[in-house]
Amino acid sequence: MDCNTARLYLQLGGTDAPELEAHLGTCTSCHHLAQQMRRLDEHLGRAMRNVEVPREPKQQLLYRLAAEDGDRQRRWMAYVLRGVSAAAAVLLLLWGVFALYQPARPVLSGDAIFVDFNLLRPDQDSANAKLKQLGSSGRAPSFVNYALLCGEPSLAILPGTQDDRKPARVPQFFFALGDKRAIIYVVSRRDYRIEEVENPDPAYPWQLQIEQDEENPSYDYLIFHTGKDWNWLRAPVGR
Repeated sequence: MDCNTARLYLQLGGTDAPELEAHLGTCTSCHHLAQQMRRLDEHLGRAMRNVEVPREPKQQLLYRLAAEDGDRQRRWMAYVLRGVSAAAAVLLLLWGVFALYQPARPVLSGDAIFVDFNLLRPDQDSANAKLKQLGSSGRAPSFVNYALLCGEPSLAILPGTQDDRKPARVPQFFFALGDKRAIIYVVSRRDYRIEEVENPDPAYPWQLQIEQDEENPSYDYLIFHTGKDWNWLRAPVGR
């Protein structure tokens, strides 16, 4: 290595190169230059390390950083609170609209339900009105004594007529007199094969009787009753 290359290495700080160390061991001029540069580096390093940051500016800088951090947190909290407030306002508005258009729920009366089911007995006309209210086209029978009707007529799904899309529902009436019971189902001849209906097993206490009604020729009436007959259920003569 020549002197020019050695001095270039010294300026670039490459004092640890083996070739440079070998040159400095043989060249007095380059060796002297290397020692001067090392002493200069040591003086500059000590001088820079001894420079102290003034206490006042340092403290002010810390205060300023803390203040800026606090401002950022306050701005972020303000954004969050505004977002929460807006969401709450939207929910309140939606709840108000829902409450405005939601129909009021009727209040039930225990006394009225008891009297209607246990004391009031509808006649044929009111029974037909109830069936119409339930959405049924069936007609109440004209040959029964409505004084024996327990509760109002209802709609029932007969076994074997279920449909996943729209189960078949027929009018149902329940009558009682002492220990005698009868259930009447109103079925349309157009929709059911009434002629194929079989009686229940003789072991059951219920018997089946199919009746037709002159007032309602489009319907048949399946009468399930206890006892040997259902004459107790017939309407009084000359009513």
